[in-house]
Amino acid sequence: MIKYTFALFILLTSSISFSQKYTVKGNIIDENKKNIEAAMVIIINAVDSTMLGFSMTSQSGEFKIAEIPNGSANLQITYIGYGTIQKTLQISGDNKIIDLGNISLSQDATLLQGVTISAEYVPIKITKDTIEFNAEAFKVQPNASVEDLLKKLPGVEVDNAGVITVKGEEVKAITVDGKEFFGKDPKMATRNLPADAVKKVQVFDKKSKNAQFTGVDDGTEEKTINLELKADRKNGTFGNAMVGHGTDNRYETKGIINRFSSKNQWSIIGNANNLNQQGINASDFGSLATGSGSNNSSSGAPVNWGGQLPQGNIESATLGLNFNHEFTKTNKFNLSYYLTKANTILNEEINSNTFVRDSSIISHKFRNSDSKNSNHSWFATTDFKIDSTSEITFSSNASYRLTDSKSNTIDTTFNQMQSLINRNIQARINDQNVFNFSSNLSYRKKFKQKGRNMTLNGQYGNNQNDAINNILSNLYNATGQPISLNTYYQLQNNLTDGNSYNIGGSYNEPINKNWTWSTSISTRNNRSDLIKDFYDLDLIDPSLKNLNQELSRAFENAYRYSFFGQTFRYVVENFSSNVGLEYQNSQLVGIPNIGERISYPFNVLLPNANAEWEKPNIRLNYNTSLREPSVDQLQPILDNSDPLNIYQGNPNLQPEYRHNGRISYNWFDQFNFRSLFINLRYTYTKDKIATATTINGFGGRTRMPVNTDYESSINSFGSFSSPINPLKAKYRVGFNNSFTRGQSLINESINDIDRISNGVNFTLENKQKKLFDISATARWSWNNNIYRDNPSQNTAFINQTYEGNLVIYPGKGWTIESRMEYYFYDQGSFSDNTNVSLLTGSVSKLLFKNKWQVKLRAFDILVQNKGINRSVSESAITESVSNTIGRFFMMTILYDIKSFGDRKSSGNEPQMHRMRM
Repeated sequence: MIKYTFALFILLTSSISFSQKYTVKGNIIDENKKNIEAAMVIIINAVDSTMLGFSMTSQSGEFKIAEIPNGSANLQITYIGYGTIQKTLQISGDNKIIDLGNISLSQDATLLQGVTISAEYVPIKITKDTIEFNAEAFKVQPNASVEDLLKKLPGVEVDNAGVITVKGEEVKAITVDGKEFFGKDPKMATRNLPADAVKKVQVFDKKSKNAQFTGVDDGTEEKTINLELKADRKNGTFGNAMVGHGTDNRYETKGIINRFSSKNQWSIIGNANNLNQQGINASDFGSLATGSGSNNSSSGAPVNWGGQLPQGNIESATLGLNFNHEFTKTNKFNLSYYLTKANTILNEEINSNTFVRDSSIISHKFRNSDSKNSNHSWFATTDFKIDSTSEITFSSNASYRLTDSKSNTIDTTFNQMQSLINRNIQARINDQNVFNFSSNLSYRKKFKQKGRNMTLNGQYGNNQNDAINNILSNLYNATGQPISLNTYYQLQNNLTDGNSYNIGGSYNEPINKNWTWSTSISTRNNRSDLIKDFYDLDLIDPSLKNLNQELSRAFENAYRYSFFGQTFRYVVENFSSNVGLEYQNSQLVGIPNIGERISYPFNVLLPNANAEWEKPNIRLNYNTSLREPSVDQLQPILDNSDPLNIYQGNPNLQPEYRHNGRISYNWFDQFNFRSLFINLRYTYTKDKIATATTINGFGGRTRMPVNTDYESSINSFGSFSSPINPLKAKYRVGFNNSFTRGQSLINESINDIDRISNGVNFTLENKQKKLFDISATARWSWNNNIYRDNPSQNTAFINQTYEGNLVIYPGKGWTIESRMEYYFYDQGSFSDNTNVSLLTGSVSKLLFKNKWQVKLRAFDILVQNKGINRSVSESAITESVSNTIGRFFMMTILYDIKSFGDRKSSGNEPQMHRMRM
């Protein structure tokens, strides 16, 4: 399929490449004959003022704009400090290359007489730390989403999952007019806000709140996009609502409404469907601003090659609220609330192969379950500026989750000769209530001397988990006789109550112009109390219950630590570095109700260092950390919920000591819009917490966390993207590699394991998406487990994924979409190859001045969809196949809501200067 997609891509792009077009080039210099880099050059049609093309001058001051039709055009040049200037061009003649030669800019020249220039079509402005795109210069289809707009911006990449990268770095957050929008998930904004609401897209490295307030760069930053809204959207109501119904009683309804004013931003979002689109996360929620070819709700098979995508049949509903209030320019409040409900019916077959030295254990499991989940979550942040020298930030979040599930499982175990070892038949009812809360208070103060400042922080958290399991389990041996020790009918009550606090502060003192000294101190306490009461029930009368003294336990766990750190920071133009050392004193305490008290003190030194060069953009990072065991890993309590996989904690665990090193390189050519990003990471873990497995005579497994000597891993990632101008296309190629060397313990035997994963991906798509949008993606990954002590157990398999997208815009509001996904998973350690072909498509029409959209969509046209998961761990390889959504057809209707206030003019006209040729 993919080769036909690539052939179609070449045909469509090349078919429009042979029309008679001109190329305009030149060189921009200043009054001193020096080349000007990063000046914006635009050619605009003199008749209708539409933009015909643009370019950014290179380091040598050169620009080149291709595919310009003949006729009269205006050449505009914009550069910081010079404003915007213009010259009229006549594009004609036999020579298809028009060389304008040197164009000299002068700061003190007078304006051209009678020339009125608007900055409306200046597509890009680049300053030292910000790239700003003018949304008006990048035309999208009516009712397009912000994600569609981003796909048109040079140097911005958006993959099918909605992940955004700029200059090779992933965008971590998106704000709307500088304010958070439903938390920090970028897809909530890009897939749920319309493109026509955006005036400017600003890309920058957002500094930490401490750095923003004090003006002292602390080296902490994340790639961020700010969407500056148009004047009418800043004061008005906009959004949309969609409802759809299809075959097999499939339904979907979505809606978003935004009400913005000068002080407030209200957004309400909702969703209900039975299409396996669970939750409000944008990747599942899909696009509400459809009609432009990026309706992800009609694509994406629940096929998984190692992750956790929805399986089974899921009916869900979601409601979300986002509110921003601006008391003053410096005092702000943000609140987000989510309510999600889901009912999942799952029928699953799981096959796994567990490797034991010189042999293996094979498990076939059949499970069906019906689970209901509901979750309430809220997040709130307040920024309050006391005066010009001090401010306070208070944030808090909480969640409350309810789970009610029922399941039935038949689990059969064989040896490597396919001889029966045992069979377990289990019925289970689970009710669970989980509550989490945390809050953080920060106070920042800067003093008269620049660079001198202090920060105080306080944090408190609480979590509670109350779970009730009703389990009837019958375990039989190879002859069909019950194994009495592992056959039971129990009521299991599990109650966990934990809290934590953290108090600390830091102080920064400038030593001189380039050096800053920082000191920090903090103390922290994490405490967890666990109570497990197991009751044996009577099979005839379940109301009769007896406390199982052997399995019932109580355990209190506390981890306390204090640290004191010193850091020196050095900053000059285009270079900065940090060198620091922390001393940490910690104590791990465990108090069981039966047995001896556990107490382990630790005293460690944690060095860290980093360096960053702006040109070239290279970053080096090194840090160390101590990771304590969790309460589940420490509790010496038997969990027999699955009698074939019993888990018991280990109170003798010690924390892991980790060394982390990273080097990254980022290059972006703003003249040709090429980018390269390479990241290399190394991690070495001493006293790695791994899982030791003991397999008894009837095939049952008991798992316990233990400390192994070490684990080391090397990971690399890279991507390169570039336009292919003759084809009016662009491509992106990437790679990822991972090598992990560690140890596992099976039946008290240490196994040395190397886990290797290598991946390559390639994407080709057209740049100009006015008439059609076509893309093709191929991904290959190679996975290997190498058992150095027993090579006969080595495993290897290859994943292949091919995707093709085609969207055609015939005009008059019509949109035709088609998407093909092909997944191939080779045999590896399984009995058969597995492949899935998922074809989806849709036809939509905009009506009544683009206020309404009617869409007919089809899912899984080839009826091949499968719910598949395959994964590999240190000691096992597992495959699960489950029920999932099959073919359906659906008709949807979307209504676009727009109600704006008066459009306010900024009153700022751009300055212009005379240009000499």
